[in-house]
Amino acid sequence: MNLALALGVFVKEKAIIHSGPLHSIYQTSTYVFDSAQQAAAVFSGSPGYRYIRSVPNTPTHAAFVKKICSLEGGEDGIAFSSGMAAETVVFLSLLSSKDHLLAGDIIYGGTYGLIDSLLPKFGIQISFVDTTDIDLVKSAIKENTRMLFWRLPPIPLCP
Repeated sequence: MNLALALGVFVKEKAIIHSGPLHSIYQTSTYVFDSAQQAAAVFSGSPGYRYIRSVPNTPTHAAFVKKICSLEGGEDGIAFSSGMAAETVVFLSLLSSKDHLLAGDIIYGGTYGLIDSLLPKFGIQISFVDTTDIDLVKSAIKENTRMLFWRLPPIPLCP
């Protein structure tokens, strides 16, 4: 990564309140509205003020996403507090009942628990396969397979 670019992204914007070179950190989830009408508009989904219990739920979170998108050349993004949160959102937003998920047999234990225990409760069919054998992977794909999920290289095989 170009260091000048990275630094430029972080100092390009001034903090709204104190005009510092970095964005202020907001450690809150509750915000004050100017009126009941403004609050009603926010909770109705009207455009404008977004900082309620939805993503992004703080100005700090919004600034983080914007800066990462700028560094990576993205248009928009979503940030999560953990990899497990991100995986859960991906699985539950892209898979439906009767869909099939084909997962590698060497994955993080928490991910294995999520896939093996939670997803079947939503009617999602699961298969685990040895991803070092491409023929096994191909033969495990079903007509209703909607997602392939594995790590490359698998964590136990990382140096």
